[in-house]
Amino acid sequence: MAVALETWRPWNLSARLHRIVPERKVAAVRAAAVICAPSLQRCVAPGSKLSAMRRFSRTALPELLGVAPARFHDTRIHRVLGRLDGIAPATPNNHTCSNGCASPIEAEIGARIAPRSAT
Repeated sequence: MAVALETWRPWNLSARLHRIVPERKVAAVRAAAVICAPSLQRCVAPGSKLSAMRRFSRTALPELLGVAPARFHDTRIHRVLGRLDGIAPATPNNHTCSNGCASPIEAEIGARIAPRSAT
């Protein structure tokens, strides 16, 4: 799990997610952490969102993300993912993307992958 988190961090995804899904009020668990945890768990042990919630306390993620396992529950997951689903994706008209991608995050991922693909 720690290796997956160290792969997540250089992309600065938590900060990007915080800008995309800002908190409406002070939350015990930031939305970015709620999205990060099941994403990383799916890399290690694919399963449903709810199985990610059940496995969360048995991994190193509570300590690595600074999240109390009792605060990471299905209601919070569904609330955050519902807000994320409700966000309209960016279109190529909203930003510059030479690869025809749909969002700034996809543009950056494409920019990072393209140089490796060319070699």
